[in-house]
Amino acid sequence: MEKTLTITDLTRRIQDLLEGQLGPMWVSGEVSNLRHQSSGHVYFSLKDAESTLAAVMFRGDAVKQALVALKDGAQVLVYGRLSVYAAKGNYQFVVRTVQMQGQGRLQLEFERLKRQLHSEGLFDPARKRKIPTLPRRIGVITSPTGAALQDFLSILKRRGFAGEIYVFSAKVQGQGAAASLIAQLEYAQSFPLDLVVLTRGGGSLEDLWCFNEERLVRAVAACRYPTLSAVGHEIDFSLCDFAADARAETPSGAAELISSSTLALRERHRQVKKRLAHLCALFFERKQQRLERVQRALLNMTPSRRIERHYLRLDEYTLRLESAINGSLRTKKLQLLRLQERLRRLPLKQQLGGYYGRMKYVKSKLHAASMQGLKALAQQLVALQLRLHNVSQPATLQRGYALMTTLDAQPVSSAQGTSQATCLRAQWADGAWIVHTINRE
Repeated sequence: MEKTLTITDLTRRIQDLLEGQLGPMWVSGEVSNLRHQSSGHVYFSLKDAESTLAAVMFRGDAVKQALVALKDGAQVLVYGRLSVYAAKGNYQFVVRTVQMQGQGRLQLEFERLKRQLHSEGLFDPARKRKIPTLPRRIGVITSPTGAALQDFLSILKRRGFAGEIYVFSAKVQGQGAAASLIAQLEYAQSFPLDLVVLTRGGGSLEDLWCFNEERLVRAVAACRYPTLSAVGHEIDFSLCDFAADARAETPSGAAELISSSTLALRERHRQVKKRLAHLCALFFERKQQRLERVQRALLNMTPSRRIERHYLRLDEYTLRLESAINGSLRTKKLQLLRLQERLRRLPLKQQLGGYYGRMKYVKSKLHAASMQGLKALAQQLVALQLRLHNVSQPATLQRGYALMTTLDAQPVSSAQGTSQATCLRAQWADGAWIVHTINRE
């Protein structure tokens, strides 16, 4: 009978075989599941199209490498050796040196698809729709057992979301995930929804790759309802993020985005309610004060009290009138007394002398004004006489003119006023002739 091996013995044989037969070597692959531990060690996986190999780089070797370029999706060339971790029965590749070979296959495919779909207009901001402010029916396409859904629902509940949530169960990782997501997205569109949310938690590029499948990206862009993509963590981007109408950094961020309007509306409602209560209290307080004033006024408005009030007002006005009249009389009396006193102090002769001197002054001014006026009138009269003389008949005849009249002294002013064989009298300054007219031209 062959010796039975313990698990430890078998593991040691495997370790001796692998580590003894396979020495240090160079291995190429794509980096995924990269983790930097606080101890300084770096854990990641190396993969190609068909296989995956766990790898570790311990702190002493890690500090010698330019690890800023080491990231998920990077294609690298590593040097090291295989090692068996006996405690778990796993083997891993202990990396001593890393050389970058450019972007990984998945990352290259991601960039190629992104450029292609962008050129087709699927990511155009102009085609994106606005997320509803207060969605009442939300369809969530995700894994029903994932933490992403629980975070999404708990935040909505905590923030008081009162709408309806429809959960469409889909596979969100691995083979067939894209087809499952597309099927649930099409099924969700048969429900009366306000918003469709596509979500899952974080992971490596290959974990999230189904959300970069071209078929799913096109289905998200063609969805009849507004879509919100919340895939992975803050640093994770998928092509569905660009095709959806809006992106949330995490599933929790999606819930906060959806419920933000609800919180704002609730706060506004609280403020309005508080303001309305204050205004109502102020309104009733003012009305109460007015009512109290009216009540007091009614108590004081009995007929007898009104008559008494009018009597008091009449007496007040009478006293004020008498006081005003007496004051005016006293003022006039004082003015009269002051004038009389001034007259008594001024002698009558002096008064008459003053009046006489003023009269002489006025008389001289009047005489001077009269003489000046007469002189001006005389000058005007001489000018008028000269003008009359210049236009008189003798002065006109002196200038060489003749005065034509009929024999009976009627003036002749034109040839039309005469006939043939008419006798006319022509008067010049130095004599007169009788003129006989025979022919007229």
